[in-house]
Amino acid sequence: MVARHLPLALCLAGCSLVGSLKSESRRPTHAATSAAKPKVDDDDPPHVARAIERLDKMQQLIAEKRWAEYARESRDFNGIFMFHDGWSGEKKRDAMRARLDALDASAFKAFGGRLAPLVGDAKRVTKLDGDAVEAGAAAVEACHHAAGMSTTGQGEAAAKLATAITAYEKQLQRAAKMEPQVFHYFGEAPKSGTVDIPTELMECEVDLVAADTQFADEYAPEVVPKTETERGCGTVDFLIDGVQTGSGTFAPYSRTAGGASFTERIAGAIAFG
Repeated sequence: MVARHLPLALCLAGCSLVGSLKSESRRPTHAATSAAKPKVDDDDPPHVARAIERLDKMQQLIAEKRWAEYARESRDFNGIFMFHDGWSGEKKRDAMRARLDALDASAFKAFGGRLAPLVGDAKRVTKLDGDAVEAGAAAVEACHHAAGMSTTGQGEAAAKLATAITAYEKQLQRAAKMEPQVFHYFGEAPKSGTVDIPTELMECEVDLVAADTQFADEYAPEVVPKTETERGCGTVDFLIDGVQTGSGTFAPYSRTAGGASFTERIAGAIAFG
């Protein structure tokens, strides 16, 4: 009896095991995800090893929220891939490209704010309609204008910055309406050179937050109302004396009491004190 039922028991156990393995294969573990990241090996060429180390540094920049540095690194790294065919022919090139894409998506999600819903996964495009590119570049310019505002230290900068931020947000809305993909654009700028709109905006937003913080804490000095002199009329009692020098004639009169002004009192105090 035991011998007859043993194969059935083994079969059931085997089916359960296979089902478990298939289920696990559909849910990669964290270790499996980490293993997919390119690692530096002893046989890697120096330029590949340095690139992989840069990607690791970029992940650290995200963790430390050093967004301006991350933006510059991402812009440079993407530029090498897209415009210089960087690491062409290297066996780890595709893995490095995938890692960069994943880092960019993670960075913009963590950065949040106005950019996260616009940039999304941040995968770059290099060709767009010229009008759309101009609209995206105008948004970048509006951001730089707002972030670069100066202050006289009189407390007026916060209101001016708020107005400039509103203008910047309108440019973002205009660009998004014309072409949502403009926030993924990395290519020729409308005037000259190239522009990577997502990282340009990220870097500018860092400066914008700093300006907003500075101006919000700026003390607005109190304005003392100007008092004006009012003219009126009145009476002052005083006594004057003069030595009689003849019939109906007197020496020059001098005031001896009353009616002295404040300045005369001061002068008298100095003269006779």
